[in-house]
Amino acid sequence: MSLTITKTVGVTEQEEGQVHNSWETMKRVEAALAARGIVIPTAPPPFPIPEVTTTLVDTDNAEYLKTNAQYLSWLNYITPNLAMTKGIILEIQNEKTHIEALYRESARRADEIAGRKTPRDEVDDQTRLDRRYMELIQQEQETTQFKYQLEEHKDILERTLRVISRHIEVKRLDVEMNRVNANLPQRRPFIPGRGA
Repeated sequence: MSLTITKTVGVTEQEEGQVHNSWETMKRVEAALAARGIVIPTAPPPFPIPEVTTTLVDTDNAEYLKTNAQYLSWLNYITPNLAMTKGIILEIQNEKTHIEALYRESARRADEIAGRKTPRDEVDDQTRLDRRYMELIQQEQETTQFKYQLEEHKDILERTLRVISRHIEVKRLDVEMNRVNANLPQRRPFIPGRGA
């Protein structure tokens, strides 16, 4: 036995196309950003995200700087793509809301002609069973899942960059202390925070 819902209200494919075109704004936003010199990177950096292991503690400054630059490149790639993904989700949600409003309006018109009130659940079911609306639900789910992954990777990159930056600063302080100690061999070792 299957549930059959008679479609008394609806949205034509032409209306769906118009609704979609009215809410598809990311391309215009990208063009406006590009006109201001801001381009969203489409290709990832030409190297994988480096793996940071305990051996990073023993590496030289050049390796630290290289790893820092690679992580920064990935962060600069992921961050604008995350923003773009959030923008696409907004487009999808607005298009869904517009389709819902069209279905309610269609139901009100049908009710006026028929002289009856279509139950709200029936209008909601017909909206959810609309082909385009179902496509939007699936797109929203996929795009939201993609957003979650980008957010997680962005968080990992930011945390790792903070650790690398701290290590670079510690190495810089270590070099500075060695220079001070090498310049003044008769003095006791320089310890930050303690007077000379």
